[in-house]
Amino acid sequence: MIWVSCLALAMMLFSCKKDKEAQTTPAVTYPNYSQFKAGSYWIYQRFVIDTSGNATPKSIYDSCYVIKDTVINNRTYVKMYRPDPFGTIFPAGVSLVRDSLHYIVDPAGHILFSSQDFQTVFDSHFIIAEPNDTISREITKMEDKDVQVITPAGTFISSDYRKTYNMYPNWAFAGNPRYIHQRYSRNIGVVVETIPFFVGQPTYTERRLLRYHIVE
Repeated sequence: MIWVSCLALAMMLFSCKKDKEAQTTPAVTYPNYSQFKAGSYWIYQRFVIDTSGNATPKSIYDSCYVIKDTVINNRTYVKMYRPDPFGTIFPAGVSLVRDSLHYIVDPAGHILFSSQDFQTVFDSHFIIAEPNDTISREITKMEDKDVQVITPAGTFISSDYRKTYNMYPNWAFAGNPRYIHQRYSRNIGVVVETIPFFVGQPTYTERRLLRYHIVE
């Protein structure tokens, strides 16, 4: 009976300790880099970037916005519209994304951004041209944590979701490596992004934030 009583007392003390820890441990929260509320929008101006880094503005403006929420497999995503210059997204320009802790992910689980994870390689694959000619190896990870960028809308502190293309010799005549940037700023969203480049052109085209409206 004494042994049973001691065991019961120990279990009660352990349970009380766990309850106290649960009450005193604060929930972990992360900065908001997505701003996924219907009515939020971002307007960008395009700039051509030459091989010396000089930026020339163009009279082309892209509007991006949150359309609405949608539920997939009991998880809430938002429909986002971002103009797709090359028709690679179907339906045209529409994507589905959600916040997951400090990540932004799509329904397939692909990581599209993280405010905290600057170690993990999110994707690594080869781009192949027929027949059996490798164009490049693409590596995607977070880079340039909290780096200042300047746009027509102002100066922002951003982190870069970067795709690096290590070009194979037959395809490296316009530069190697090549990059695509998507720079996110806290409480704003994307402030600068690179439009996919043509392998034969050494220049890049960027969208830079011109103005925006965030729904709280």
